[in-house]
Amino acid sequence: MRIYRAAGGVPGSVVCLGTALAWHHLADAVPRRVQLAVPRGSEPRRRLSISFQVIEYDPETFTVGVSHAEPLRGADTLVTGVERTLVDAIVRRDHVREAVAREAVRRYRTRSRKWTSADRAMLFQVARMVGVEERVTEFFESTI
Repeated sequence: MRIYRAAGGVPGSVVCLGTALAWHHLADAVPRRVQLAVPRGSEPRRRLSISFQVIEYDPETFTVGVSHAEPLRGADTLVTGVERTLVDAIVRRDHVREAVAREAVRRYRTRSRKWTSADRAMLFQVARMVGVEERVTEFFESTI
């Protein structure tokens, strides 16, 4: 509920990073402050009384891997998709600890089905679109 309130309080924002990891059940802990992405250089209107953190993203890649969350009470909430969330967790060390990112990748790879070449291709496609494919590759090589 707090995630919907935060996203609704910063129009044009997208639930991201640690908050999105928890949303997708790739992390157990929800950050104390809801993490919301906005395009760099924008000045989002904020009308909130709950704790949140605004994180600026490159405007060119802001919408890559973003999807609509299930609406709740009429809220139109956007959240980074699973692959974008993982890519961001891997490369945004300033907001997600490495141990949390590694655990999220482990959970993604062992969810209800096997880690397939299609899963890997989708993850690396998002990384390529965001411009961080090399960093994600290095992370995976050090994890396997």
